[in-house]
This record gives sequence, structure tokens and C-alpha cells, in this order.
Amino acid sequence: VALAQGCSHGIVVTIDPWLDLCYTPTNGNSILEEFLSNTRHINNIFPLKLNSVDAAAAFKINFDMIFIDGDHWYESIYLDIKTWGPRANRILCGHDYHQEWEGVRRAVDELVIDFERPAGTIWCRR
Repeated sequence: VALAQGCSHGIVVTIDPWLDLCYTPTNGNSILEEFLSNTRHINNIFPLKLNSVDAAAAFKINFDMIFIDGDHWYESIYLDIKTWGPRANRILCGHDYHQEWEGVRRAVDELVIDFERPAGTIWCRR
């Protein structure tokens, strides 16, 4: 929601397999149904039900900003950064750079040169 509202003249594409593995909404809906309900008032969000690798194969274009907040295991975040990092025209960033997610920290430290920590657990390369 924050990204879409801050990008009022652009499109925000969300890529997720929408698997209810780690989170189950309390209202009985799936996580995708909850996401769609929470974002129904925003007309510039386009959710895609794909995993990261399949989405990268499907989209041969670059984006102004890539925000990575998927699977937090080292191998997965490493692959996300390697796959999507070169496609970020302006900003590559992500979430959960902190002690609890060692895999995120390790992958970002290894692959993202000159990144900043602009707020909380957000990492960013401009």
C-alpha cells in the first residue's frame, strides 16, 4: 500500500506465489484474498501469482524500483538479488536486514555494493 500510494503515477507489480505457508489470515481467507481486500481501493497495484524465478523469465524488462521481501533464506534472497538486481533502473531495495534474518543480511552484504539503511530494517541501493 505504501509503495503504491507513493507511486501515484506509476504501476506497482507484486510478485508472489501466494502460498499460505507462513501466515494464515484470521478471517479464514487466503493470504491473496486478504491482500486483494486490503488493496481494493488502490488502482495501480497489479498482483501476479508467480514465484520469483518464473516472473523473471516472464518479464524481460527493467523496473525503476525493485523491492525484495520474499523468502528470507540465504539461497532464496541471493537468487532474488542476482536475478532482479540488474533489472533495477534506479533503486534496488528490500526488507528484513536485521539480526533475526541472517540469510538476508549475508546475501545483501555479499551482493549489494554501497547499500544504505534508510529506515529500520530496509536496505537500499540507489
